Amino acid sequence: MQIRLGDLRKLIREELQIAASVDSSRIAGAGLFADEDIDAGTSVFKWNPQVDFEYSREYPDSLPPKESDEFKELASWDGETWSLAGDGAAYFNHSIEPNVVIDGHDTTPPAKRNRIAARDVRAGEELTMNYHEIGLDSP
Repeated sequence: MQIRLGDLRKLIREELQIAASVDSSRIAGAGLFADEDIDAGTSVFKWNPQVDFEYSREYPDSLPPKESDEFKELASWDGETWSLAGDGAAYFNHSIEPNVVIDGHDTTPPAKRNRIAARDVRAGEELTMNYHEIGLDSP
């Protein structure tokens, strides 16, 4: 299925659910930054299978070693499958005190759960997550 650019932008906006942009991060490389104030409890990210992708346990083994390592750095492992965000959500940087957390009421695998603001976030602030919540460890 082919997606037009306008449709892709709409899907990304629906997934992130807040206005955000990618910029240089003091944490690591590039990061995702709030373009608006976000109240605590606001939905920030929603998994969308048209933009995000799921891979089998064996998929990284089918890649050359360097690509396999890169894939594992970018993807999340939930104990059954690999998940890879295909939009700006891939730019959440890690923090042990994140301002975005997994919605505890969602029962889907961690990488596919909705994410909500853990506290009030101000425009211009980098959006962070604790990677351990979404399956940092690989099999």
